[in-house]
Amino acid sequence: MSTAPVAVLLLFNGLLLIGAHFLFDKAHRHRDSLLFSLLFLGSGMPALIYQIVWQRVLFSIYGVNSQSVVVVVTAFMVGLGIGSLAGGRLSARFPRLAVLIFGIAELGVAAFGLSSLRIFQWAAAHTAGANLPFVIVFSLLLLLFPTVPMGATLPLLVEHLVLHTNRVGPSVSTLYFANTFGSAIACYFCATFLLRDFGQSGSVSIAACLNGVVGGAAYLYARRDKQELGNTTGAISPTGPELALVSLNAAMLLGGRPASLLWDLKSPGLGFSRWPHRTALLPLHFCCRPILQASPQVATCLRKERGNASPRLQCESWGFS
Repeated sequence: MSTAPVAVLLLFNGLLLIGAHFLFDKAHRHRDSLLFSLLFLGSGMPALIYQIVWQRVLFSIYGVNSQSVVVVVTAFMVGLGIGSLAGGRLSARFPRLAVLIFGIAELGVAAFGLSSLRIFQWAAAHTAGANLPFVIVFSLLLLLFPTVPMGATLPLLVEHLVLHTNRVGPSVSTLYFANTFGSAIACYFCATFLLRDFGQSGSVSIAACLNGVVGGAAYLYARRDKQELGNTTGAISPTGPELALVSLNAAMLLGGRPASLLWDLKSPGLGFSRWPHRTALLPLHFCCRPILQASPQVATCLRKERGNASPRLQCESWGFS
């Protein structure tokens, strides 16, 4: 199975993300916008690695069946949804600490990721012989610990960028683009070499290191930014329709990830018999689709701002029209 078309698509989207910043983005805090796009790209990569590995761990523990798929899908959807709501509330209550909270969330995910395989083995030992409903509920609750902070990251970063740029549309769409792009890159790496060369344990360790780097960088930025708070004026906070827009995009952001798991419902043994690594490419379809959807939104919003004397967003309508 050739992965060259996927690599070309990823290269195209990488160039598009860079171009969106350097060709269209004329904001005063241009460097910060690029920095957080890179951080959120790095945050999206380990999330998909965890999803792929944890799904296979549950398969090895409980067998290749629809229940294992449903547990992962449900845990990610529920956890990301709760995290998005929690992140929105935290960012509204502590807008000046949004980046610091983001860094703490990333470090928390890293801590869970490093010990996740041992945690799952412990869970399997303590649920052996238990009835199916108890096992499902226990596994679902266990997966909520990392997925809730994952879901909180987008509202936190959007709050910070909006406070410093007064732009809702470009902030949401650019971060949306970067995170799904990182997820697509992670799928490609898992399919081509990551799972094959490093196995489940090594892949999870690499993902945790990425979370740690992103969290550490966010913490260092928060310390530096704290010294500049007195110079920031004229900022706005995403409330009302804008906060609803952030929550909507947070749900859309991860909508493709659980959908990728439905491939295993259709053909449960596909990923573990003939093509144990290549089937990691399946989520790319669902990750690249929102990237392509976000691309014109990023470019259109940024173009509309080029000829604008006012820094306030002129394309804040629903759908970024």
